[in-house]
Amino acid sequence: MAKGQSQRKYKGIRSIGALVLGAAGFTITTLAGCIQVPEQTPYPPLHTMLDSNESMVRLYCAPVPGYKEIATHPWFVVKRSGEDHFDRWEIAAFSGQFRYELAIRADGVYGNIYKNIAGPDEFFGAAGWVQAELRGPDADPIIDFIESQSPHYPCRFTYTLFPGPNSNSYAQWVLDHTGWDAQLPPTAIGMDYVPDCP
Repeated sequence: MAKGQSQRKYKGIRSIGALVLGAAGFTITTLAGCIQVPEQTPYPPLHTMLDSNESMVRLYCAPVPGYKEIATHPWFVVKRSGEDHFDRWEIAAFSGQFRYELAIRADGVYGNIYKNIAGPDEFFGAAGWVQAELRGPDADPIIDFIESQSPHYPCRFTYTLFPGPNSNSYAQWVLDHTGWDAQLPPTAIGMDYVPDCP
């Protein structure tokens, strides 16, 4: 194929992708109206739970900057009984100098899986909300899975905004494999992606 034809084909694919993402965004915005944030009063601020002897796992979500009405980013925050700190687990696609800087400050990097690249309850300066929480003995098997299996997540080296795998695909993978009945919001694009990564 000639170079010009190849570039036209690539631009055509990009245009189709943009149309699909735009249509998905329109559909989600039309159906959902806006992101539905669960009632937050049952969830005390994290700093008040540092001295708790209970294990805890939270599923957080936050709007994606630039796409805040149609897309959310999820992550998990965990604390074992007796620990005095929280650990945050998520997948995100970063590149270049920014990825390097994040990797330096992270406690663990496994492909696109990161452990502790930001404060436990914020997303690039924006406050997240608690989508779901488990405390006590029910949280322990979820924490075990997140900590032991996240570094081996099958799609940790692949990230595609739409249709996935992306951050929502990872979060749904955790929910599916642990039996936690938490629900991601309708704006969690990629949660229905079925991982087929090598």
